[in-house]
Amino acid sequence: MDGRKANTSGEWDELDKEVEKLLRRGDYARAVGVARKALQVAEQNFGSDHLNVAESLIKLAELHRE
Repeated sequence: MDGRKANTSGEWDELDKEVEKLLRRGDYARAVGVARKALQVAEQNFGSDHLNVAESLIKLAELHRE
């Protein structure tokens, strides 16, 4: 894995962890914003068919269900 992919993967991982933290606290409004950023990072850096994109979409759907 090249350095750029590692950095973007790390960025997505951090955003994903932040979404989980916000969900546990019940801060859904902030979680939605962070989840959207995670989706954007995943789409731009990994492509629309990557697992991180799917995981981000699932989290956004869960947030909208709340």
